Amino acid sequence: MYFGEAKNLPGVKELLKPGKVEEEKKTRYELYRGIDSDYYGFRDEDDGVLLELEATEEEKVLKELGQNGNNMEIEFDDDISMHLIHLKVPSPEEIQKILVQRKKEELAKKYIGH
Repeated sequence: MYFGEAKNLPGVKELLKPGKVEEEKKTRYELYRGIDSDYYGFRDEDDGVLLELEATEEEKVLKELGQNGNNMEIEFDDDISMHLIHLKVPSPEEIQKILVQRKKEELAKKYIGH
């Protein structure tokens, strides 16, 4: 907001004049003209970089889960193998116990300092 003589400074008068700022409205066609299959990620796997990254991450996760749970490997024809991992899913009661235990530890740390 400008007060007193500041209103008379060069450029300020133009800023204070009421006027409409004309915004160019784009048509639906113009908005969607630049959107192609790349926008939706349909050709992300064409160069092979993404597939390599996914394969290395998948191997890491499978190794990690294989150490913690039961790992079973199934072989298909055409040299395709699939790893099935069986994880124990906690029941709602077990989840509740875990949450209560975490809250107790949080409060003990906060008030007792352990």
